[in-house]
Amino acid sequence: MKCRVINKAAPFESTDLQKEFNGNSFYHEFFGGQPRSVIAAPLFNRNGKVLGVISAVDDRPDRFSAHSKNDFREFIFLVSSAIENCFIHREVTLREARNRDVIEKFANASNEDDAISAFVEETCQQISHAEHYILHRFLPNTEKLIPV
Repeated sequence: MKCRVINKAAPFESTDLQKEFNGNSFYHEFFGGQPRSVIAAPLFNRNGKVLGVISAVDDRPDRFSAHSKNDFREFIFLVSSAIENCFIHREVTLREARNRDVIEKFANASNEDDAISAFVEETCQQISHAEHYILHRFLPNTEKLIPV
């Protein structure tokens, strides 16, 4: 059932799990017995990729009202947003740390050659798909670029 939700990226609902699966579902492994009602829906990231599945179950058949299904959808949105915000926070934190390292490289450059070397190294890391890098120096008095 979770595979169905993940593969189709669509919610799943059963008003009587025992009838639908002849009692052959995995939910009994997580609960005291086999629940009868279940709703499950995928959690999406900002790119639309399925991160996981959230399920709500009840021991009685036909237990989820239209109101509870609405609440469940809102809850899923909040959980997806919270997970995505955690990923974004991690990305921003890593990017800030990386930027601090880059700034430190330039600040520690003792001369222009060291700064150019740090710049080329950083460019290679940031644009790793480029085959060649050419750094030009701008000469303000002639307004020309010369390769460094």
